Amino acid sequence: LDEIELALTWTRANDRALHRRLLAAAGRPLYFTGHLAPVAHEITAMAAADPREDEISGRLFIARAMVDVLAGDIGGVTEATQTAVDIHRRTGSKRALVSSMTTHAHMLTLAIRGPDARAVIAEALELASDITDQRVRDQLEGTIAFAAVVEENWDEAEERLQAILARPERTDFAANAAVSYFADCALGRGQGEQALERYGASLQNELRNTDLINAGVQMVGIAASLALLGRDEEAARIFGAAQRLGSEVGMGL
Repeated sequence: LDEIELALTWTRANDRALHRRLLAAAGRPLYFTGHLAPVAHEITAMAAADPREDEISGRLFIARAMVDVLAGDIGGVTEATQTAVDIHRRTGSKRALVSSMTTHAHMLTLAIRGPDARAVIAEALELASDITDQRVRDQLEGTIAFAAVVEENWDEAEERLQAILARPERTDFAANAAVSYFADCALGRGQGEQALERYGASLQNELRNTDLINAGVQMVGIAASLALLGRDEEAARIFGAAQRLGSEVGMGL
């Protein structure tokens, strides 16, 4: 993180084209580690002035989407990811297009726009059929699993999550989040003890990965599990801690 910040400082003063490229690439990792807020305004301004004529533009709007997630503006999130998809249709490689479509589908799912998300996923799967990089399909499969969780289709979600966990070599976001998604399934089924155990394991994983945003999400899940078990005082303490963490990284929880 220190090196990213130093690089941003240097490019801001010395190489604006490289600065744009770096800022577009850094948006997602800075978001997950809780360090996006200091450059959020710069990303927003850069996206507003962007000519939208190259592949970096698409990445810049994905970074802009992360800013909107931080602000809780889900409408802005889906608008930004749709813009990224549109840009990559014109200027990007097929791999870049499928990647931005995967992110867009994930955000549509968060916005409770399930049919729209499924339509984007279906098109992305078709486009990805001749892409040899397995990581592209892994990202899509993870997005499908997340959609099933949000739709409360617990059987489909758990089947897909089992397939994800069966491949320990995976390093995509869904593989990292699979235990958390399993916890969501347990909570949805009313299985408080199982949900608590899974959210706890996921929290440890997020802390190892220095993913403060999703660490906060796991804490909210732990609080919900404790409340389901009637352990209200503990639930309140954990939820309060999650809110404090959210305020520190600039995100409401």
